[in-house]
Amino acid sequence: MNDRLSLAPDAARQLATTTKTTPQMRGITPRYLLRALPWVDVESGVYRVNRRRTFILGDDRISCYSEGGAHRVVPEDLRELPFLREADEALLAELAGAFEPVAFEAGQVIAAEGETCEKLTVIRYL
Repeated sequence: MNDRLSLAPDAARQLATTTKTTPQMRGITPRYLLRALPWVDVESGVYRVNRRRTFILGDDRISCYSEGGAHRVVPEDLRELPFLREADEALLAELAGAFEPVAFEAGQVIAAEGETCEKLTVIRYL
């Protein structure tokens, strides 16, 4: 009887190792890339895709991302605003969670110079 509750070492090693196959769209992949990377031919299998969200602090922009159909503001990027540079993480997270999506028509005035400001507006365009 096998009392093992985890994968065998060989199976775990196989899951942890990524298999690199040549791109399916060779017509649009640069030839130097096809030659430079170590590709392996496989007939079938499971592929791990390494996807990471990256945001650059210091580009004078507040980044947004979509999650489950909802648009969110990146809390750390609120530090692009001079008055929030020294704010702590908890405050930034609370502020980022307070943003609400509002749709505007083309040509509609969002804010005018000289008007009093009651809320912070981050414009996200597609």
